[in-house]
Amino acid sequence: MHTDEYEISLNREIGVCRSKVASAKKELARLEKAYGLPTEQFVKAATGVAAIPGKESARWREASAAVSVWSARLSEYEELYLRHKK
Repeated sequence: MHTDEYEISLNREIGVCRSKVASAKKELARLEKAYGLPTEQFVKAATGVAAIPGKESARWREASAAVSVWSARLSEYEELYLRHKK
């Protein structure tokens, strides 16, 4: 049997994941707008786009990876939460 603390912890982790995903998506939207390039196209480019500074390129790749990682964690926590509620 799980305690209320388990549910509270899951809710907290879900909140953190949602915040991280939203933050990374906001950064991706900013970069897409600034450079007029969709993230999918940027990530698929083998060497990146020459017109994009290295620091921005690194931010772009990090934000793209963050969406993937945090979305996966979010799904895991939501699944645990739903199983707990049953």
